[in-house]
Amino acid sequence: MITFVVPGAARGKQRARTVRNGSHTYTPKETLLAENQIAWYCREAMKAHGATKLEGPVMLEFRALYNCPSSWSKKKKSEAYWKTTKPDLDNIEKLLKDALNGVAWVDDAQIAKVAKLKRYIEDGEEARIVVTIKALL
Repeated sequence: MITFVVPGAARGKQRARTVRNGSHTYTPKETLLAENQIAWYCREAMKAHGATKLEGPVMLEFRALYNCPSSWSKKKKSEAYWKTTKPDLDNIEKLLKDALNGVAWVDDAQIAKVAKLKRYIEDGEEARIVVTIKALL
């Protein structure tokens, strides 16, 4: 089992962009940077544990933890728990799967189980994504 933390607010995977004449499609720069950052934190965690790419069925678990907007009142912040605004949880999952493909596992088709959530955290805590990957066998 490998657990690692990616600092900062979670982003969703952006759609591929197409050049005006429609002959070329590319991944937006922000998505590539986010994927590279996630892959780096995963590699560092794997190095620290002496882990290698997982083979066979894999479980991906992640928690996207966000700060409340500073414009919110103390009362609203104290009542906030679930984040129901963008990015979509599925787009965060897609970003993680693509970033970890070939790093944590051979192919994301190996993912047989996913547990995920996005929520707000207390003032003073830092926004982050907590990712856990483990073999199911």
